[in-house]
Amino acid sequence: MNDTADPPKSWSPRTAILVLAASQLLVLSSVWPRFYSPNEYSRVFAAHAFVARGTFQIDWELARYGFIDDVSVFAGRHYSNKAPGLIFAAVPVIAALRAVAPSAPIGAELFAARAVLVSGAALACALLLATWIEREGNGTIGPAGAAFVLLFASGFAVYAGTFFSHAWTGALLFIAAYAVLGPGRHRGGWTDAAAGFCIALAAISEYPAAVVGIPLVLAAGWGRWRRMARMTAGGLLPLAALAAYNAACFGSPLTLSSRLEALPRYHELAAQTFFGFTVPHPAALAGLLFSPIVGLFFFFPVLLPALAAPVVAWRAGRKRLGVAVAGAVWLLPVVMAGYREWQGGASFGPRYLVLAIPFFVLGLAMLPPGRARWWVIGAAVPSAVAAFLGRATPPFAIDGAWTASTLRGWAIPALRSGLWNHPP
Repeated sequence: MNDTADPPKSWSPRTAILVLAASQLLVLSSVWPRFYSPNEYSRVFAAHAFVARGTFQIDWELARYGFIDDVSVFAGRHYSNKAPGLIFAAVPVIAALRAVAPSAPIGAELFAARAVLVSGAALACALLLATWIEREGNGTIGPAGAAFVLLFASGFAVYAGTFFSHAWTGALLFIAAYAVLGPGRHRGGWTDAAAGFCIALAAISEYPAAVVGIPLVLAAGWGRWRRMARMTAGGLLPLAALAAYNAACFGSPLTLSSRLEALPRYHELAAQTFFGFTVPHPAALAGLLFSPIVGLFFFFPVLLPALAAPVVAWRAGRKRLGVAVAGAVWLLPVVMAGYREWQGGASFGPRYLVLAIPFFVLGLAMLPPGRARWWVIGAAVPSAVAAFLGRATPPFAIDGAWTASTLRGWAIPALRSGLWNHPP
């Protein structure tokens, strides 16, 4: 008989990072008193209205809580101007909260929807990313390192703690990619349909997500027509929900909320262009990637080597994966360089590229170890500092000289007075 007890198992670095990330996403929640973030509350008001009155019209909420900018107008009634996918997902979360706590303040609804949906999806994405890299990575970055970069050293980390749609859509797209291209990927028809559902839900939550989703569908399904048919079938439900929402709110299944912006500036922009998009401009592309205002690699230089990942994957015979990653790290920045408002408004960092960041981190793992590994190690620290500053700000407060205003105007006062986690 062996009386020797097994030593207690310690947490793996990956598990510790995920637990720490979950904790900080709850504590540094950026729910600020007396401040209604237009991007977030536009969605919360719509979901609240549907739970309370069975309509997505938000006139009552605007009268009760105050007018916000991010609204659309049709027939004298106000609605959210956001793509509705995240609104649809928030409805059951807010309904469950109000069933348990009927008098919960609107800020609690925001906190619950953000924690369950956006932060939850971000953590699931990080877990799948680490698993993928553990099984198929080349050694440039390990599973724990990938989870750290995603959750603590990138713009994904910033927006995973908000009710913006960017981290949510990025997580959905990556979950779909894992299902159809990841390790152990031959899982059957329901997995393909679920991947199609996630891609379509991402697209109706943030329309530019289709720029990443379409190459992903082609990469997984080209030459495998049954798989493509199953993925297409899985995407029909979200698309049908979008059409029904548009018809109910705006009179036609093809009319998007962004065509009916309440603010004249954005209404004119949508009317004069294709929803704000024109031909991509080189200066805008350079700004999206390198400018000190929103540049992806200015804020998060750790991601820079991933630009080479599609070529590396293609040469290694992993052509499907290379195409899927290229849609995120190449195509999305080029398309967004054609958007007139590519700067992203008064918000932190490169928010329009956040949905691509899980694919950037996966791309790092596809590179051969060597100089890229040393770059990742060295650039992780300044990237983590930038991500911390982003987490220390309210989600709609930065415009222009981000460093001084973030540190002096928000981060230090917040740490001193404990403004986090106090819903209005």
